[in-house]
Amino acid sequence: MWLVVTVYLDGMVMNYGKFKTKKQATEHLESLGFEKCEIQFGRIVRFQAYGSYAEVIPMDELKTGEIN
Repeated sequence: MWLVVTVYLDGMVMNYGKFKTKKQATEHLESLGFEKCEIQFGRIVRFQAYGSYAEVIPMDELKTGEIN
């Protein structure tokens, strides 16, 4: 299963990436200065940094439109 990383700034998509593992996606976001949010919902992992946020979303949730 692929994971999609999306970075938002002021509500606009600023960066997009595809990763095979959650570890790779997390390392990528941490290298950009993001920190994992304490509150998580479902299978989506949220990160935040200086007024922007990012999400790691399983690709199958994008295809079915079942994103929170």
